[in-house]
Amino acid sequence: MPLHPKVARDLEKNPIPKNFSPTVEEMRAADWGMPLEQRTKIDKISNEYVKNNTYEIPVRIYEYKDDNKIKPVIIFFHGGGFVRCSVETHDEMCRNLAKYTGWKVIAPEYRLAPEYKFPVPLEDCCRVVEWAAENAERLRINSGETAVCGDSAGGNLAGAAAKRFKNNDKVKITKQILIYPVIDFYSKDAGTKYGSYEKYSWGYGLSSNSMHRYWDFYLKNKDDRDNIYVSLSKDNNLSGLSEAFIICSEYDPLSDEAEYYAKCLERASVRVEFKRYSGLNHAFMHALPGLEECHEIYRNISDFLNRDISKI
Repeated sequence: MPLHPKVARDLEKNPIPKNFSPTVEEMRAADWGMPLEQRTKIDKISNEYVKNNTYEIPVRIYEYKDDNKIKPVIIFFHGGGFVRCSVETHDEMCRNLAKYTGWKVIAPEYRLAPEYKFPVPLEDCCRVVEWAAENAERLRINSGETAVCGDSAGGNLAGAAAKRFKNNDKVKITKQILIYPVIDFYSKDAGTKYGSYEKYSWGYGLSSNSMHRYWDFYLKNKDDRDNIYVSLSKDNNLSGLSEAFIICSEYDPLSDEAEYYAKCLERASVRVEFKRYSGLNHAFMHALPGLEECHEIYRNISDFLNRDISKI
């Protein structure tokens, strides 16, 4: 399918030179968030801090209807290559997740690479998952219905968190939602089995060169590349993981690895839904939040989360 006309116009309006290599500071300065007055209106947004050793992780909590009911919870990890973006850049996604699903949404401001390399960002994310379970009564959440969700690098962190708590008696992750996720380590020097890295290497937003740099910023050494909390498909024991909904887009270097991971989970007898959106590119939900496809995805996420629990 050809590029969606709105995606094509967005790419034409914001061209990226081939092999563009901005500094971390330049990337962060270019981060974008929807103007506040245009964002989805919800009843309640609050902020807290979660202690992780000596660091206090800022978290933002979203509730579409402030009705004092106990609700299931989505822990959402923002994307940005482990290097950029924030809760603020992904605020509209969190608002819509709360609106469409009826669940509370908790979004941590985890520490970023290269200042904080693996496993620090993952440890921050996992600590917030633990904190939500520990404070379920005060937060008025049902910790027995906890989903992890993330887009791009946040999808990697969500998938890794699902693994981290797989056999945990105190924390139960029931579902994972991976939105055009980063699945496996990539280096342009090592090659890849995923054809989408070659087919969509440049010209569609996220480039293969950018992914090479993001991984270089995130990892300390070569030994980390095959860590099952880094390269999710390297795990030979995926059985027992929480059921997954994996979403990817056609014009995306990451699309093939998302599909491959869905197949890996299926082979491990994990319940999986997989959807590849034709004509769209990486990060379209963030770049073009008004697309009908974005609203369709939120509706599908709601169906996925709510089909096995009593109606909220």
